[in-house]
Amino acid sequence: MSLQHTPGPWELQDHRKGADCYTIAAPNRCYVVAELDHDHPEALANARLIAAAPDLLAALQGLEFAIRRGLSHEVEMESARAAIVKAGAK
Repeated sequence: MSLQHTPGPWELQDHRKGADCYTIAAPNRCYVVAELDHDHPEALANARLIAAAPDLLAALQGLEFAIRRGLSHEVEMESARAAIVKAGAK
C-alpha cells in the first residue's frame, strides 16, 4: 500500500500569523494540513485528532504486523499509547 497522504509528523500549532485558528502542519514539508476555527466547540479536539492521524496509522500498522506474525508487541503498544495521548483521547 503506497502512502496517499502528507507524511507525518504533523504538529498542532495554536495559530499562524494572526489567524484565529488551530493549524495542523507538516513542518518538515511546509504543508498546512488543516486549519480549524477557534470558535467551534470541538475545534481543539478535532485538531488534536487530525494532528495525531499519522501516528495513529503507524501504531495500528505496527500492531497489525506484530499480531499477524505472533510477535511480542510491547513496543507497538507503547507507540499506540503515545498516539492516543497525542490525539487527546487519554
